[in-house]
Amino acid sequence: SGPVARRTKVPKGKSSIAAGNNGVSTAVAFSVSNGAATTLNETESNGSVATANVVTGQTTISGTMSSTSDKDFFRVSLSAAQKLRVDMTGPSGKDYDLYVVDASGTVLARSEGSTATESLTYANGASAQQVYIKVVAYSGSSTTLRYTLSLSYP
Repeated sequence: SGPVARRTKVPKGKSSIAAGNNGVSTAVAFSVSNGAATTLNETESNGSVATANVVTGQTTISGTMSSTSDKDFFRVSLSAAQKLRVDMTGPSGKDYDLYVVDASGTVLARSEGSTATESLTYANGASAQQVYIKVVAYSGSSTTLRYTLSLSYP
């Protein structure tokens, strides 16, 4: 009998390769794909709508606020009637605020608590559009302590 091929479902984050042979076989080529990265690390300069980092399928964004005048923008494309939820966790002792704005900078949703932990949900209108997640250092900053944005589309 010849080579035996068997497909096994492997949990996400794990890898497994198994081969069985009952005699001589020919060479077999295969590739492994881990899919798209799920974390976007902020890249400066992203201090305006025009220079926003583009979010393309990532569900987590990580960044820093280098000064109290720092602003970070991230561009997200939404379909008509699509919802976007953003949860931010930041360093303790800092006060960062979270917004969703349109291309002209008009605020569509906001979360302005007194810490660096913020959450908001934005429901898009009848037309697809690009919106921008904006993080602002209201009080306090750090070039080493990171904030994390978790994106979902409920």
